[in-house]
Amino acid sequence: MRGGALLALRRLALPRRCLLAIAVILAAFALRAAVGGWHPGFPFLPFLPAVVLATVALGLGPGLLTAVLGWALAVIFFVEPVGRPAIDDWADLAFAVFFPAAAAFAAVVVEVFLAAAGIEAETPGSP
Repeated sequence: MRGGALLALRRLALPRRCLLAIAVILAAFALRAAVGGWHPGFPFLPFLPAVVLATVALGLGPGLLTAVLGWALAVIFFVEPVGRPAIDDWADLAFAVFFPAAAAFAAVVVEVFLAAAGIEAETPGSP
């Protein structure tokens, strides 16, 4: 089996991989806040690479968790009205619907490509 360090993270127990996925999305959130400030605009952009990274390093489940958390953080903190889980603009609503679908699609595609390359998720404790 190929993948070395990549597979080391995928061998962790699911709760640990989910905690690492939360750390990945919080890092993306911090990057979005640091670079773009708290102003609305491109609210979902930094979260898609975080979903791909989490899926590659941690597996499909943590990648999908990252997608859901990224969507929630973007809607609450970077979409008008800021601070409320509401969407007033039709364009923001379209992105709010599109992002989870695109992120889930990206996570599944990454997992399929890794499986095709022979890098598969392993259960904890397997050789």
